[in-house]
Amino acid sequence: MTKRDLIDEVNKRFPHLSRKDSEVIINAIFDSMVDALAQGDRIEIRGFGSFVVKHRR
Repeated sequence: MTKRDLIDEVNKRFPHLSRKDSEVIINAIFDSMVDALAQGDRIEIRGFGSFVVKHRR
C-alpha cells in the first residue's frame, strides 16, 4: 500500500472531505510519526503495530 492508496482510502471512507483534505490528513500523520521517531520516541498503534528506530552498524 502506498501513500496514495491511503489517501484514496480516506477519501472513500469520508466522501465529504476533498482529496486535498485527505492528503493533508495523511501527510500530517506521517509528519508526526517522523518527528516522533526523529526524537527517539516509540510509536505504538494498538491493533496495528509499533515503530521504533533501530540503529545498525
